[in-house]
Amino acid sequence: MASSPPASSSPLSALIDLTTAVLALTSQFTQHLASSNPSLPSSYGSASSNFNPTAATSPHSATSAPSDPLPTLRTTATLLRAHLTKLGLLLLPSTPFTPTALRAEVHAIAADVLPVMVAAAETMAATTTGDEKKVGGRYGRVLSGEVRGRVAACVREVEGLMGKVRARAKEARDGGEGRDGERRGEEEGVEMVTEQVRRLQVVDARVGGGGRDAVASTGVGWEACDAVVEVVEMGLKGVVVKKVEEWREVLKDAAEELKEWGEDGEVGEDRDDMDNIFGVDKLPKGHEELRTQLDVSLKKVKLVVTLYQAIIKRRLKTLPAASDIDATITHRVDGLAAKLKDLPDMVDEMASSFYDLDEKQAQKNLDAFGQEAQAAIRIVSRNWQGQEDEFTEWSGKWLDVFDKTARKEAS
Repeated sequence: MASSPPASSSPLSALIDLTTAVLALTSQFTQHLASSNPSLPSSYGSASSNFNPTAATSPHSATSAPSDPLPTLRTTATLLRAHLTKLGLLLLPSTPFTPTALRAEVHAIAADVLPVMVAAAETMAATTTGDEKKVGGRYGRVLSGEVRGRVAACVREVEGLMGKVRARAKEARDGGEGRDGERRGEEEGVEMVTEQVRRLQVVDARVGGGGRDAVASTGVGWEACDAVVEVVEMGLKGVVVKKVEEWREVLKDAAEELKEWGEDGEVGEDRDDMDNIFGVDKLPKGHEELRTQLDVSLKKVKLVVTLYQAIIKRRLKTLPAASDIDATITHRVDGLAAKLKDLPDMVDEMASSFYDLDEKQAQKNLDAFGQEAQAAIRIVSRNWQGQEDEFTEWSGKWLDVFDKTARKEAS
């Protein structure tokens, strides 16, 4: 059951104080979620204890972190979406400004929803029990990192709406709107808000500036909450497949740009000062060794593009069910993902060396690229149960072809 905000003789002042405290809280959450060294807080803000505006400025308050964070994330995201909807309605110009109604929603978010959501995200990133001593536990860095990013987006949207609520409260305090609106709002009752839930979804250009901002902010908040629910439904398999597919497209684009640069151009040996600074937009004539080196590099990149697709199909899409994934598997997935993420950037670095006509550096970058790709396939040469299979055999053939391409380059 949701806790109630502390009583106050001045609803407007209480609302301003509360939103100020919540803004401090969201700032703490944002910093914590952005930390490169996540650790499990011993406790967070409690849904059963009273929210104290003067004390709620730390993400380490009074609720134990949830033992099963994924269902908790889904529930809190759904609740937060509902509260953001009510806040958006209460901020519409056509809605009487009612500090007590706004305060109840703000309090519910700060005391009952947001701290639990952040705690769930942190649970996934922290060391768990038993033999799961690696950071990320059975969820891994890939999934927990994605969750943290999406929860951080929710926190940002809450922060934005809190700023709007506080600004409206200050305007009402200075202009007297709050007293009249409070009286009208209480007379009309809770039915007014329920009635307008449908209206929020059809608000169009007729809504004025302040209302438009509130509706837009609410819509972005909905998207952030939906994204949290989505990542829960995707799980580790869905998230890592999506990411590797995206990195594969980036790799293909980088290779295509490099290929176009190497196509027959009309650039001669004469280079002006701007060329010396930024490189040339086509491979100049007369650089046959560099052209040969480029051709071999493109072949190796193409092999790696094929590798991405094979890993997606034969390994990532065959990940065990979530209940059967342990820290050993997530450790392999994290190591693989780190390398597959870096490879497109390594192609960019190699391309820069080619653009500068720096053969030695291009070769160094190619060697590093090859080592990273070979390390990636070795991580998943065996299946998730540690056994050899058809992909193990294919991996050996791929490594052999890749190695022969390297020898051809040296010849």
